[in-house]
Amino acid sequence: MSDENKLQALIVPLRSLNLVVPQVLVAEIIPFPHLAEVGDLPWFQGMFEWRERTIPLISVDRFCNPDEEGRPVLRSRRVAVLNALGETEGVSQYGIEIGSIPHPVRLGESEVRSADGGKPCEMVAEHVQAAGVRAAVPDFAALENRVAQVLRQLDKAEA
Repeated sequence: MSDENKLQALIVPLRSLNLVVPQVLVAEIIPFPHLAEVGDLPWFQGMFEWRERTIPLISVDRFCNPDEEGRPVLRSRRVAVLNALGETEGVSQYGIEIGSIPHPVRLGESEVRSADGGKPCEMVAEHVQAAGVRAAVPDFAALENRVAQVLRQLDKAEA
């Protein structure tokens, strides 16, 4: 496969898994921001200021591993700010808690293979081996729809 057909991606380490994210969706990696905590969903961490906008912060780890609820919460030191796909009304950017600095990879068909054994999660489209790393491909539409649902609920509560 030629370099022109390869996807520029990032392997984004979380606490319990790695995500494969197209690099074009990652707007910025920032230090963990000050949060305005809202709601009572463990995976919806709250809202934070980024580039003069207020955007939501979510934890894919907490969403996909709710059984770890009783464990102490260790705050990530970084957040990946992602650009939404643009298919979900009301969601243009959002942050996800990350475990460490993502690393770039160029992925072609030969570098990505389906992998068995990953824990099923609504926010994960597929578990893969990507460039030799066990990872999950996010279901961005499902993720952004969940974020939009919470934002609508918060808007109704404020009204």
